[in-house]
Amino acid sequence: QQIEQEQIHLALELNAKGKAIWIVQLAGKKDQQRETVKRAESPAELLVWCLINGLVSASTRFSVEEGDHELTEYEIRQLCSSLASQLPCLRESEASDARDRLAKPARHKHCIFIANCGVDPLKEQRQQGTLRVSAQNDPLSYSGVQENLVASVTLITVNSWQETFCYHFQGERALNDCLTHFLSLGRQTSGQQGEMTLPPRSVLCACPTRPGPIASRLESLLDDIQKCYFEDKDGDPSRCEKTRNERRYVFQSAYGFHVLGWQQDAPRIELIGSEVELLEHLSNPDIASAVTIDSYALQNHPLSTICRKLEAGQREHGNTQTPRSTAPNRVRVFYVVKDGFAETYLTDQRQAICYAKIPYESTRALILPLRQFVERSSLRRATSGGEQQDEFASFGIDSGPLSPAFAPSPELPDIEFFALQQNAGHYTATLVPTEANISAKYMPIKAVGSQGTAGNIDWVIHCNDELFDGAILGDSLFTDVAASIKKFRRADQPAYRCYINDIEVHRQCGGNTTLVQDFYYKNKLEDALNNAFALL
Repeated sequence: QQIEQEQIHLALELNAKGKAIWIVQLAGKKDQQRETVKRAESPAELLVWCLINGLVSASTRFSVEEGDHELTEYEIRQLCSSLASQLPCLRESEASDARDRLAKPARHKHCIFIANCGVDPLKEQRQQGTLRVSAQNDPLSYSGVQENLVASVTLITVNSWQETFCYHFQGERALNDCLTHFLSLGRQTSGQQGEMTLPPRSVLCACPTRPGPIASRLESLLDDIQKCYFEDKDGDPSRCEKTRNERRYVFQSAYGFHVLGWQQDAPRIELIGSEVELLEHLSNPDIASAVTIDSYALQNHPLSTICRKLEAGQREHGNTQTPRSTAPNRVRVFYVVKDGFAETYLTDQRQAICYAKIPYESTRALILPLRQFVERSSLRRATSGGEQQDEFASFGIDSGPLSPAFAPSPELPDIEFFALQQNAGHYTATLVPTEANISAKYMPIKAVGSQGTAGNIDWVIHCNDELFDGAILGDSLFTDVAASIKKFRRADQPAYRCYINDIEVHRQCGGNTTLVQDFYYKNKLEDALNNAFALL
């Protein structure tokens, strides 16, 4: 029976609940009547349905009923042509291996992203003639008013059984929800050794304004995310499996900063509203990890320069003969001086980042206490086996307590300091020469914390052979410590900061804290201590 249609009509109507729904209608027995055969949230889904069911031929004409939408016959023809060439079910319906494919579990074979079908995100600007009011041309944060041009996304998935599924996303969370759905497909598209792989994909945009740049931006975002989480530089996919949960990817849109991370191989995207909130989020000691910054995001922010520097160092290390399983034992500290503060970023051996805003007195006063703190924290962790156990843990191995016979010899990390300087809106990092044997005499202050079941930490501070227990002193803990420090300073001595030399936290779950976690706690405690000292 001939089912190809001479004409297919699309219209937008409200359903019984008042929700806008697209319908596809075919010519009835009488020319004046049409029969509704399919309803969907997106016109792209209707076109896919018509194509895979054989309703569309080269001579089929499309018509679109006017309404509250931006879909035209031109966009329909263009989209139909692209879909007809990209849908695997249309190209391989007569494949000879059909029986073999159906005898195996279904796997995702291809995905098609269709942005803005029936929507023009720049409708008002186009009508007002204000399409370009600045040099900001990123479709996710376009023009001076920063608009996200990805208003909706329809995701088409085709599996090895030639089954086709359509998922429609719209609104502020359209991109986030679509990305997490697509990335979740990796668990259902495992390779021969069980590693997660993403199916091949293509990206289309079906709106009348800037469809090319919108599709290119979405495609480049997908490419970068895939490289970050699914492609190892040495071609070892198993390494991606072990490190996927240890890295976050940040991209920016008109809505804020999108932080993509993985929890137990499940993707999750959090939306952060401002740069200050982003730094607080990335520095959270419970989730601190390496960070990759999207090429369009934070272009005039130190974080972008820092991440590029770290990635360049990682590529350098990967090009050497050193095994990739051996991470360079290097800690980097980046800082930029602004308004009497050093905005400081510490990155550990695994490139996890922690940010702190430290009052700036001089380069020496900033670097020496930090170097001393990093050395003591690293030495304590190395002698307790923490570094070695973390190395095992990063590869999914539960090493348990290390035997003294196999405990690694303490090896302090290389510590590099970089001064960040802004030039023409961008930051550059300059290595600050330091000598490892330079020492400074600071009063020994060590904070020991015990983490409770609720996650709270009770602190005991050891200061110059005195012990101050927060469980006993309560709110006066820092005041008492500050008073003890003040006794050892002369009245004519210039004021300078109190520095905590070492942090040791006993966690409820056992194990050692990381260097960035120690750095986070150090700065919180130092701020409280110096505030108390200033009030004396």
